[in-house]
Amino acid sequence: MVIIGEQVKALRNTSAKGMIYGLGLSYERITRDGRGRGLSGERRLKDSNVEKERIRSRILVPLGLALLVLLAASVFSTYRLQRRRIDNEVRADLGQVQHLFQMEVNKGGQLLSGLIDFIGEDHNLQKAWQAKDRETLLNYSRLILEKLRSKYRVTHFYFIGVDRVCFLRVHKPSRRGDYIERFTLAGAERERKPVYGIELGPLGTLTLRAVHPWWIDGKFVGFIELGIDVEGLALNLKETLGGELLVVIEKSYLQRGDWEEGMKMLGRQSQWEQFANFVVVEATTGTVPPALAETMKQHLEAKHKKFLFGVSFAKRKYRSGFVPLFDAGGREVGEIIYMDDTTEEEASLQTVVVATAGIYLVISTALFGFFYLFLGRLEYSLVSARNSLEIANKQLEEETTSLKQTKEELTEEIEQRTLIEDKLQRKVFELEQAKQTALMMMKDAQQARSHAEQSRQDLRVSEQRYRDLFEASPDGILIADIRTREFKYANPAICAMLGYTEAELKNMTVEDIHPKEALDYVTSEYNAQARGEKTFAENVPCLRKDGTTMYANINTIKMLVDGQRCEIGFFRTVSKQGLRGGKT
Repeated sequence: MVIIGEQVKALRNTSAKGMIYGLGLSYERITRDGRGRGLSGERRLKDSNVEKERIRSRILVPLGLALLVLLAASVFSTYRLQRRRIDNEVRADLGQVQHLFQMEVNKGGQLLSGLIDFIGEDHNLQKAWQAKDRETLLNYSRLILEKLRSKYRVTHFYFIGVDRVCFLRVHKPSRRGDYIERFTLAGAERERKPVYGIELGPLGTLTLRAVHPWWIDGKFVGFIELGIDVEGLALNLKETLGGELLVVIEKSYLQRGDWEEGMKMLGRQSQWEQFANFVVVEATTGTVPPALAETMKQHLEAKHKKFLFGVSFAKRKYRSGFVPLFDAGGREVGEIIYMDDTTEEEASLQTVVVATAGIYLVISTALFGFFYLFLGRLEYSLVSARNSLEIANKQLEEETTSLKQTKEELTEEIEQRTLIEDKLQRKVFELEQAKQTALMMMKDAQQARSHAEQSRQDLRVSEQRYRDLFEASPDGILIADIRTREFKYANPAICAMLGYTEAELKNMTVEDIHPKEALDYVTSEYNAQARGEKTFAENVPCLRKDGTTMYANINTIKMLVDGQRCEIGFFRTVSKQGLRGGKT
């Protein structure tokens, strides 16, 4: 661009001088004659032309404003894109909270069911129950509860009569004789089979409960119930997800006196008056931070449960949201508030915004400086050219009329040069816009690559997490294609149960692991589960590799695996009579 400016300047000076020489007039004589007319007039003319050619301020002021607007737009766009990425990640984690919470409920319910099976077979407990000897029953069951509490976080242990009256609360022996009205107990009474789910207790405690009908010598004698306080589920979710969780219950489902008594029994401080419409029953943060409490009031009491909100405490920053909490009766009794730690993401966001602003400022300053120098030289060239031309014109006007044609040609030449200047300015502007467009495209491409890389890393972490759960499960797990019934995956537990390797099982179908004489029963059970009519099958005979037969209770769920509809079966070995938990 500097070279072009120099060429224009040379062209102007050469053209003006050449025309004057072509007319037979000496440039030096004209200049000398001009001096003879007085230097003061020439100086005044020059100053006037300088004012006319102030193009630098006319261009740089709008250019500077435009660069500032582009800087603000770039920083704002960068901030919005990064903020949207963080919020999308938090929303994905909220979806995982609901899914993983249900998985914890199912896993905990199955664990409690297995424990109740062992408890129900204890002969000492059976004798004490049949004799209605509450003290002996308490002595035996208290030792069992202590072991279950330390190993499995079990907090509730009940013996309930066939009339649904509580005979003994092992965890609180002083409370007994009350009629139990809970969905899980009603379901176990109605179906005469184990039932588990999340429920509110009489003291307002939120508990995962499993209730089993109790049979002694073939006679139905009552119910055994075990429960895990929601604290245990929340801690498991925290270990899995890495964030903080709070569980809140609407006050409409609670009685204040009972709830405060329940909190006292669990050794917790009750804060009924902290919120108007709900109470906090569990917080992995220990207490509810003041900043979070204020935000919870605004969103929960205003029913803004779909909104994400930010909160800071303990020098960490969190993005939080709400997940509905349903009990065993299908009622939405409260919310799970998940707080995703975004301290590093927020710091990264700030760094990106500052870096974007810094880079843009450097580029803008360089461009502004370039145009400042370029326009200054162009302005000087225009002033010099105009001064020379106007001096020549003033003196040529005093010459004979024979020079009139030459004056007209000179005027036309000036107009042509003006057109060239306009074209050059438009070209400079077009080149600048092309440069800005290229820079913005480069930034967009870098951001897209960064986002794609982060998404791939998140996917690998999620896949590894599910693979660890799959491999470590104590239950046997088989994943079969619903359409072909071929096995796609098998965990180590099922391989140990059946005596096959995973590679062998992947070459087999559902029919290959059951005795031929039981295929009609197995096929009918599989079809019922595939149609969604059943999710649980009892005493299913399974054929081991060595030819022996074992019996298993099978829970199934349907899920997309590798883009195909599959059924996932959870196998738990039982005796032929239906007593679960021991391998045969």
